[in-house]
Amino acid sequence: MWHQPDETAAQKALEKWVKKAATSNINMLKQFSKIIAAHRPGILAYFDFNGLWF
Repeated sequence: MWHQPDETAAQKALEKWVKKAATSNINMLKQFSKIIAAHRPGILAYFDFNGLWF
C-alpha cells in the first residue's frame, strides 16, 4: 500500500485488500480487515504528507 504512486491508487489497493480479507475463511483476518477499514482515513492520510514518516 505504501508503495502506491498516489492516494487514489492506494485507496483502490486498500479497498481490494479489505474485501479480499473480509471474504477469507480466516476469522482473525476478517476481524483485522474491519479494523483496517475503520482506520482507512488515517492510513490514507500518509499521502497528505508525502510519506513524511516512511
